[in-house]
Amino acid sequence: MERLPADTRPEAEPAAEIVAASPEADEGEGATPPDPDAAFASFAAAVAGTWLDGPRDRVRGMVPVASSRFS
Repeated sequence: MERLPADTRPEAEPAAEIVAASPEADEGEGATPPDPDAAFASFAAAVAGTWLDGPRDRVRGMVPVASSRFS
């Protein structure tokens, strides 16, 4: 995974971008498929009865902390 350089702008600038962002659904930029609310609602409805009972297999990844504990 490639890390991007830190955003060195003052806090107010990215905050203003977030506030000005459109609340309309993002239809994708061509590299990824659109992710409309209806697709998410369909997924949530499909897994609603079982997601809490699903397997909790460990996913190994490149993370700075090896577990959920910071001690």
